[in-house]
Amino acid sequence: MAEHFSYNEIVTVVQTFFVSPLTDMEISSTSGGKVSMEGGRPGYTDTPVWFGRFAPDGTWLEGEGALQERLDRLLTPEDQLNLLEIGRRISPENPEDKAYFLTPADPPELVHWRFSGEFLENGQPASILAFHDQGTAQNAQLNLMWKFINLNNTPSGLLDGQGKIILLNTAAAEWLGKTSRELTGCFFFDLLSPGLGHEELTEMIEQVLRGEPVTFSLEGEDSLLEYSIAPIRDAHGAITHFGLFSKDIHLQRAYQQELEESRLRLDLAIKGTQDGLWDWLDPDQDFTWWSPRLYELFGYQPGEFTPTVVRFFEMVHPDDRQRLRASLQEHLDYGGAYDITVRVKTKGGEYRWFRTRGTSIRDEHGKPLRMAGSMQDISREMRAIDELGRRNDEIRMLYDGARHLGESLEVADIFHSLHATVQKMMPCDSLFVSTYDAETQMIRCKYAKHEGKLLEAEALPNILLQSEGQDPQSQVIHSRQPLLIDNYQELFGKLPLCIEKQDRDLKNSASAPKENVVQSALIVPMLHKNRVVGTIQVFSYQEQAYSIENLHFLESISVQMAIALNNAHLFERAQQEIKERLNAESALRESEEKFRSVIEQAADGVMITDTEGRIVTWNQAQTQITGVEEADAVGKLVWDVLNNLVQDVILDKLSQNEVRQAMITLLEDEEDESLSGQIYEREIIREDGHTRQVLSSVFRIGARKGEYRIVVLTRDVTQIARRHKELEVIARVNKSLRSVTSLQEVLQVVMDETTDLLGAVGTAVALYDSQRHVITIEMATGEWKKNLGKELPPEEGLSYQVISTGQPYLENDIHARPAPSISRLPSFDQMNAVACYPLEADQRIGGVIWVGRVLPFDEMDLRILELISDIAASAIDRARMTESRLKQIQRMLALRKIDRAISTGFDLGMNLNLFLQEAQAQLNADAAVILLYNPYLQVLEVTQTVGLDTHALQGGYVRVGSGTAGQVVLDRKMLLVEDLIANPVLYAFYARKDKSLLEDADYRSYVAVPLIVKGQVKGVLELYFCTRIKPSPDWLDFLDMLAGQAAIMIDNAEMFLDLQKSNLDLQMAYQSTLEGWVKALDMRDKETEGYTQRVTEMAVQFARQLGLSDEQLTHMRRGALLHDIGKMAVPDEILNKKGELSKEERAVLRQHPLYAYQWLQSIPYLKEAMDIPYCHHERWDGSGYPRGLKGAEIPMSARIFSIVNVWNALRSNRLYRNALTVEEALKEIRAQAGKQFDPDLVDAFEQFLRLGGVELF
Repeated sequence: MAEHFSYNEIVTVVQTFFVSPLTDMEISSTSGGKVSMEGGRPGYTDTPVWFGRFAPDGTWLEGEGALQERLDRLLTPEDQLNLLEIGRRISPENPEDKAYFLTPADPPELVHWRFSGEFLENGQPASILAFHDQGTAQNAQLNLMWKFINLNNTPSGLLDGQGKIILLNTAAAEWLGKTSRELTGCFFFDLLSPGLGHEELTEMIEQVLRGEPVTFSLEGEDSLLEYSIAPIRDAHGAITHFGLFSKDIHLQRAYQQELEESRLRLDLAIKGTQDGLWDWLDPDQDFTWWSPRLYELFGYQPGEFTPTVVRFFEMVHPDDRQRLRASLQEHLDYGGAYDITVRVKTKGGEYRWFRTRGTSIRDEHGKPLRMAGSMQDISREMRAIDELGRRNDEIRMLYDGARHLGESLEVADIFHSLHATVQKMMPCDSLFVSTYDAETQMIRCKYAKHEGKLLEAEALPNILLQSEGQDPQSQVIHSRQPLLIDNYQELFGKLPLCIEKQDRDLKNSASAPKENVVQSALIVPMLHKNRVVGTIQVFSYQEQAYSIENLHFLESISVQMAIALNNAHLFERAQQEIKERLNAESALRESEEKFRSVIEQAADGVMITDTEGRIVTWNQAQTQITGVEEADAVGKLVWDVLNNLVQDVILDKLSQNEVRQAMITLLEDEEDESLSGQIYEREIIREDGHTRQVLSSVFRIGARKGEYRIVVLTRDVTQIARRHKELEVIARVNKSLRSVTSLQEVLQVVMDETTDLLGAVGTAVALYDSQRHVITIEMATGEWKKNLGKELPPEEGLSYQVISTGQPYLENDIHARPAPSISRLPSFDQMNAVACYPLEADQRIGGVIWVGRVLPFDEMDLRILELISDIAASAIDRARMTESRLKQIQRMLALRKIDRAISTGFDLGMNLNLFLQEAQAQLNADAAVILLYNPYLQVLEVTQTVGLDTHALQGGYVRVGSGTAGQVVLDRKMLLVEDLIANPVLYAFYARKDKSLLEDADYRSYVAVPLIVKGQVKGVLELYFCTRIKPSPDWLDFLDMLAGQAAIMIDNAEMFLDLQKSNLDLQMAYQSTLEGWVKALDMRDKETEGYTQRVTEMAVQFARQLGLSDEQLTHMRRGALLHDIGKMAVPDEILNKKGELSKEERAVLRQHPLYAYQWLQSIPYLKEAMDIPYCHHERWDGSGYPRGLKGAEIPMSARIFSIVNVWNALRSNRLYRNALTVEEALKEIRAQAGKQFDPDLVDAFEQFLRLGGVELF
């Protein structure tokens, strides 16, 4: 099989062989003589050259016999004719020519022929000299080059400096459609015309002749090849040859397509994944990127805010921030794994647990440049898979990392030649060659020559790669660029480390030389395959010792050094491998035994096939995992064994036949490794019927076709898979329960999830009421749905057994092995397997969950049912507690509402209607009735109803002692009838014919409660239910509280009515007393009889128009009636005197306001009405009596009454004058404005009169 060389290797070899110019030769003798080489390479002088002379017509002139024998060995007959044809082209204008021919030997050798013409004086050719230099250095290089190019399997060749073909390999000849001999000497670019356009070909030729490399592809070619023509220069930069190379870019195209496909898959993965993704673009900045899914996981709309690291830390729970910060900092500083679980606050204020993982990209110094990762609520642990994948990568890298070895060289000779060459070209006081290990970042000196002395390189200190600027050698490795330093001490302030130690050792010796200081340095990197593999350092004590040319020379030498050292390393390793192979045969059997021992002790299952796919190795772990013994597996085809384990499929998309074909392809097809190295997770069925979840990885081992074997590694991940399944069940059920609150919603979710996860055909949840000591089927599906609401007898049946013992019940064949108490269970017609698990929360069992299905339950099914029962128990317990608290709150609110109605309202009908509505709602009654007790008639009267026809029941009553309500009054205790059908109750407690209203209704339960307060029966509360009830103690206690509230409501209403009646009676008594006093005064003063009633009414109307309140008007009415009550103390002779009163009599009469004050101040009822009797004779200007009050000091009611009193006096007849007209009286009133009366009130009084006051009074 031909050895294949890479494109870069071909270019490197060609440039290496043709870096020096081919030497010219001089002919020193004639026929059969020798040619000497002047200026050629050492070791190639005085090389013998065979030659002959022939005429222009092709006739050999001398040495023909010996030459012919030589020609037969050097050239084929066809090439002999071609040789003569080339010689005939010699002319004075073209006196010399050359050509290359292959010898007919096996293997052939390439021979360089030269031609030189001898001419007559007239310019006609006399003879032509033909000679070959087979033994020259040039021919040796050409032969080696020919062998190298011929071994390559892609088109390759060598052109001379004019573009003519010197040699082509077989692939190139086939590509051009002719034989290599036919193409030799042809102008290469003429052969490209069909595949290239004229302009493109012309431009390419010009570019090649300018010495620039050219790369092109030919249109219409089936293969994906890319061609290159590169100039080959000598040491002086002159172009001597051109190299033709090609490379297959099929893999490059495939890699590009694979990259594009990977990008598409990444976009789809980001959009389709349930995990949130994040990208910290620059760890030195605060800005980050979040995927839309990550926003959604936190409860936000995508892009709702700009994500930052600070914002994320604010969202993290305070208790987790320090731990998160430490983990993140550790990852950024040391590159450890970043995998941590924290609590994050979502938009709704809820803290949720997230597992965040990430990784970072770092520069060559280990500094993180970018960090990205994911966040998920529940994560699958894939560490085992990752570890297995990593091992696969290591094996593949080891397999793909092998390289064909090239020619070997001795390292010492390489270093010696380098020193000699450098010393000839430039000042060299010291030369150091170091290698660089990128993995350890260590620089190790391999060759050291200082001041002409060869040093022990291994004794020099190793140098750890430093930051740029600190050490020049590290700087060159970092930048991959050479350094020319003219002032070493000035720049770095110290000697190079490699010289510093040597100088220190010399100074410590007895004969220390004079101190020399390094002034100049050249430091270049050695690059191999685009990697820095070491450095070359040249130092000089001279200032500015090196030029740019020196730098370029050393840089060129460094390339050759890298290749040479690499070849030497490969040679050394090859020698070591040969030695190891010689020892391998003797140790092979021992190695195989050790290998088998390792396989047998491995925790993972291992099976290895032969080249035909039959199993030859089957370790004990494989037996433990699959249940298949080694004897039953060895010798069988691997795909048959795998298909028996999986039974139907190995992958979702591969059938059994496809599995067989894929493995056969893996054994036979060198290119197809699609199945190799991949990891598959599957479920296998052991021979004992148990299932196992395993991870399998398939590999191909062997160097070539015919040696390929298959390795299958198997790891049992059943426990991990089960744990993942448990976590999925917990997450799924918890997520479904998160959005529900009521007990019925919780039960429905539990039923739905249980049915879906376990494939149940029937499910049921029965809850235990510890207060009533009953078990009730609260929710059921499938065949058991008909038992919904059924109460199971206490202390009987499997449900009570599970509740009392706390142990689950399981039967996978209920028809073959029925339970002892099977009659107490629901129907099992459509199911074979039945399981019953307790619902236990906080060490209290609150019920059971039943699951029935056709297939039997396995261990995983029971674990899922156990998880569901645990989660359901907690959820049901919370829902019960929540509903109980809500019910208590609702009842407290109802009681408070009723209590507020009792304290703020005295409308009994309205309050009773409110009470019945709250009672019906809180007690879930379908109808309610309030019957009030009439102690005078000894009957219960229907007062208020809810849920019944109030109009039909209007006027209904029940006599005490008859009917259920009447009996409750006598017994003074509650009556509860849970089932009216089972225990009929007489409905005839109405005297009217409307009893059919109740008899026709479909009521099942009845409750009657006496309403008792302060030991007195106030009525009866009746409740009707269409469904049968079994009230709990809490329900009965609340009913008793409601009854007490209703009794208080009725009693308060009755007390209010009694108080209101008493108050009205008292008001009427007061009013009658006042009217009696006024009547007595009118009877005493005949002249003013009827006057008091008139002035009182007018004063009240005037005050109402002024906006006084009803309470003020009441007091004003009383004061106006009693305005002259003080005259009762004035003697009759003064009060009824017909003539003018004397001064003393007038003084007595003016005392009547004071008498009224002294008389009324001790009566609280008239205290607010005393302003008018006491102050109605006060004047606005302060000249009134009895106290001389002025302006606003006079009470408002007195100022109002004063105007009305004077008006009525002016409009009334007196013994001493007749009544004035309206205008006259109004004029008098206006005249006293600001003197006797309030001027503002005078204007208001005039307005009052114009609005109808005159007509009214």
